[in-house]
Amino acid sequence: MLTEAKAMGIFKVVRKALRRVAPVVGVGLLLLLVAGCNRQGDNRADKAEELALDNPVVNINGRDIKARTFHDYIKHNFGNEEVELDDYMRSRFLDFFIEEQLLVDQAQKMMVTVSETEVQRAMGQPEGAVELLMDTEGWKVGFRNNILVQKFINQFVLKDLVITDEEVKLYYDSHPEEFTLPEKVRASQILVEDEEKAETVLQLLKKRSFEEVARAYSVSPEAEKGGDMGYFEKGQLPLEFEKVIFGLKVKEYSPVVKSPYGFHVFKLMEKRGEGKLPFKEAANLIRIKLMQTKGEELYKRYLSQLKAKSHTKTYYQNLGFQYKKKESEREGDR
Repeated sequence: MLTEAKAMGIFKVVRKALRRVAPVVGVGLLLLLVAGCNRQGDNRADKAEELALDNPVVNINGRDIKARTFHDYIKHNFGNEEVELDDYMRSRFLDFFIEEQLLVDQAQKMMVTVSETEVQRAMGQPEGAVELLMDTEGWKVGFRNNILVQKFINQFVLKDLVITDEEVKLYYDSHPEEFTLPEKVRASQILVEDEEKAETVLQLLKKRSFEEVARAYSVSPEAEKGGDMGYFEKGQLPLEFEKVIFGLKVKEYSPVVKSPYGFHVFKLMEKRGEGKLPFKEAANLIRIKLMQTKGEELYKRYLSQLKAKSHTKTYYQNLGFQYKKKESEREGDR
């Protein structure tokens, strides 16, 4: 059974995609739409289905919206017609559809506009491109509504969103665990094919530098860099390597270590203890996070107020599926 948590996970992905208004429509989706146009079936059943699409499914502030528009919304945001959505998923799509329609109404009242160029850019079409393989008008409406709603939210819902320097600093000071830097090491290695060569390497290291021997004998990709493997945290290396490398002293090299790749000699070049990400480096990350959190709160509050003052009616008999409440709402009814 699809839980609310799983469903909302899918819709979060959808919503993020809508915020970016993805510019490319997948070829696979286009082929699915073309294939859908070639379905064979009973003509009478097809005609009945076509007529059902003209039935209203919701009324928003006195405006009836047909099932066809809702089906186009699902197709635009979900895409794959071959995937059978259960009633719970269709119900969540209906919830989001109603929210979008409410926001579209508000955007139009506030004279927010979307140009044809913006729509074409969002659809990945150059200006003047020939429109093929797609129910273009239906897709245009979907993209236009996405852009319209995002513009409205940015211009009116989030227009007063400000994150102060004091808020950023307070977050940094009160969440130290988020900015802790783990211990890191910088290591080099010499990798050879057999144990005899590895023993030879150990002897050479008594007279020559690790970098020189690595360039001359190592078969690893970083041989040209003197064996420098870069920086690592615990958990990033195979356990047998990690134990050896993290156990070395700086500038010390290891005995021969055997692995499925061959025979290794490691050298610890540098060790950095645990630290804290400096405030200057963390500030921008914190500001983005706080803007996302505050923005979501403002959006939810606005949407709740908009729903409260709007008049919506759902024609459940015309949905073509059994509407299911959210799990949180069902629990509230008990």
